[in-house]
Amino acid sequence: MHAVKQGLRGLVKPDNYALTANVMADLTRTREELILENAFLCQQLIILDRQVKRPLARPRGRVLLVALASRLRNWE
Repeated sequence: MHAVKQGLRGLVKPDNYALTANVMADLTRTREELILENAFLCQQLIILDRQVKRPLARPRGRVLLVALASRLRNWE
């Protein structure tokens, strides 16, 4: 059981190189892009926060997600 825990911990541990690279990439982004991405991520959390097995985006939420995602140049 300990080996399984260690294996899982290794899979979810953040990679320091990726963190550094992401911070450097964020420094080149505009304030507007960061605000838009933050709003997009907050909307996702609102949807996921619903206490159901598989949360569904309501039509208004979907429109907001699409509108925000369309403005983010590097969102995949």
